[in-house]
Amino acid sequence: MSVRVESGVAPASRASAPPRPPKPQRALPKKPPKPKRWLSQLRRQLKRAALKVVDAGWFGFVPLEAHLVICGFPRSGTTLLQLMAETAYPSARRFGVERSGMGAANNDFPGDTRLIISKRPDDIFWIDEIRESYTWRGTRTRVRFIVSVRDPRAVLTSVHGANRDIYWVSVDRWRAIYEHFQYVRTFDDVSVVEYRDLVLNPQKVQDQLASFIGIEPERGFAEFHK
Repeated sequence: MSVRVESGVAPASRASAPPRPPKPQRALPKKPPKPKRWLSQLRRQLKRAALKVVDAGWFGFVPLEAHLVICGFPRSGTTLLQLMAETAYPSARRFGVERSGMGAANNDFPGDTRLIISKRPDDIFWIDEIRESYTWRGTRTRVRFIVSVRDPRAVLTSVHGANRDIYWVSVDRWRAIYEHFQYVRTFDDVSVVEYRDLVLNPQKVQDQLASFIGIEPERGFAEFHK
């Protein structure tokens, strides 16, 4: 089963999308959500109001133009892509570690940058929810999803760094990600990056990324090691 996708190919029509597959158990919150009390609801409303103020650019805030969400298959270069993107956009709101797209969208108030970059492979299961989190804000922010893919043989045979007798990705986990990949790739706000392209032709990926999010990079991907 191959996940080969040419990076320059336009996404398929949304009408041809398969049904949304269920999230695997490991991707669900470990604790059930707490009942929403009036104080929590008040805080939520105040947070939403603050986000709208930032989004509107009032009081000197810089409106957020784009949120780049990096996700996809583990061991497929998501960390390398994050490092390259953060190098290319040094003024972006970035975290340097894994950060969920939902957390970044709902809890970060940059106000001084046009771009947020977040990365978490499992966000491939939460693309619809992350997109919706910007819809209710009525913002012009473009949320863009980069799904990183790699030859399944390389993903499935990658061993765990802490215990080289254990494979990093189980077959069941890979299959769940693949099912969601087939679903999310049909959206126009989703673009696919292959690990091979990232390593062998980073300029191609940089050009793809800049066109996709609509913001020109300040530096080159190839400078990430400096």
